Amino acid sequence: MRSRKENIQFIKASDPTTSDAVLNFLSDEQISNLAEITKQELGNEITEATFAY
Repeated sequence: MRSRKENIQFIKASDPTTSDAVLNFLSDEQISNLAEITKQELGNEITEATFAY
């Protein structure tokens, strides 16, 4: 399980437009959930790109 800091780094790396103010407002659980959703969305994009060929 990633720490809050690691989850925030992952979210920001995945979407640099994510605001620090928004991330600081979220609870640890919400940050963890957002990181998991981001991971799933990235996986879906990779899958879609793979099948596009």
